[in-house]
Amino acid sequence: MTHRISPDVFAALAAGGGGTEAIRQLRAARRSKNMLLLRAVLDLVVEKGHPSAGFTLATFELLSRMQKQAPEAVAGVLGYPLFGAWVLRTAVLLDQDEIGEAEPDGLASFAAAAAVRGSIGAVVELPPGDQVRLPSIGVAHFPNPTGEPIRLVDGALSDGRTNIPIRSGSPHWTPIPRISAEHHGLRLDLAVDDLGAHRVPDSITIADRLADQNIADEWRYRIGEGWRILAQHHREVAVEVAAAVNVLAPLAGSAPGQLSATFNDSFGCVAMSLPADARSTALTFAHEVQHAKLSALMDLFPLIKPGDPDYFYSPWRKDPRPASGLLQGIYAYLGVTGFWRRQYRAETDEDHRWQAEVEFARWRTAGRDAAHDLANSTRLTPTGRTFLTGTRQVLDAWHTDRISPDAQAEANRRATEHRRHWLTRSSQAP
Repeated sequence: MTHRISPDVFAALAAGGGGTEAIRQLRAARRSKNMLLLRAVLDLVVEKGHPSAGFTLATFELLSRMQKQAPEAVAGVLGYPLFGAWVLRTAVLLDQDEIGEAEPDGLASFAAAAAVRGSIGAVVELPPGDQVRLPSIGVAHFPNPTGEPIRLVDGALSDGRTNIPIRSGSPHWTPIPRISAEHHGLRLDLAVDDLGAHRVPDSITIADRLADQNIADEWRYRIGEGWRILAQHHREVAVEVAAAVNVLAPLAGSAPGQLSATFNDSFGCVAMSLPADARSTALTFAHEVQHAKLSALMDLFPLIKPGDPDYFYSPWRKDPRPASGLLQGIYAYLGVTGFWRRQYRAETDEDHRWQAEVEFARWRTAGRDAAHDLANSTRLTPTGRTFLTGTRQVLDAWHTDRISPDAQAEANRRATEHRRHWLTRSSQAP
């Protein structure tokens, strides 16, 4: 399948937006990428002689038949963030001859999830074990595993000894927690899931999946209040978040401040530690949806030239960044800057308004300066230059907004302090 982004949608994305049509096109492109990677996995299991080759091919044939019966259910699973993480990791490990680390038979869990989502009466065989995880649905725990293959039959999982119906309240079945929020007629619906410990960078620890009711209630409250801010004061961003984000991976915060991330192979997932307040929640979504859009767009268009990386000062990082990382930061902070621009106009509390004004003043200049540095480099492709031009036009226009002298002075002080620390660290680096 050929994917195209219209000039109007491309321009809207470059300016920081895009709306639901951009999200639809990017999601479809990412799903096609997942299918290409799956094709590579199927070829590699045969080429490399993986022990699960026959099982994996049979599972794919079953999935293909199910797609004819319930195409939306299968498409939903193949576009699910965990599928993107699994299929890329599996293809890379097989290609690198890491046969023992690759888990191509994991395709069965996605086939089973599609069968459940589509109410398809198919018999799906899964590898033996004491736990079966159906992405986007839940986890079955077998207390006394038999070592035999597990089968999904008539809406239940069985290993020959224990039969576990897939429904809330069933013994040994834990559904995926969900968090929903609605405000002004706009709804956010998130599966609280993670990418598996082996698919997430070692520096990030996935928190327990909200088993503690008090923790779960706190997450729901923070997400709900943050969604209220987005839907009320940042409507266009909220529309994009609702369309793009369907999975929340809660992170165990081990460092001061908000920790959040998106992953290039997992479109639709936002990982974050528990936000401090509603504004932090709203800001995190506004920030991370930008990363998600740009990552998907860069699958379609080369924006940065290949070759040895050049490194740049990044006003929002402690470390120098290559051109691709700087572009990601510029685009993410375009969303951050727009958030604070709208927020300082919406605030009624004087202290909150002051802080929002300072944040807007700081990041509009940081984004413009970083974009200027990247534009003056040789790292952009022609398409990348066109994209960055659209971004710069927005940042330049925001510099016509009037900011109080005190807020601008504080923003300048913070920016100068960051650069001073950055230069000190750079000079001390080996």
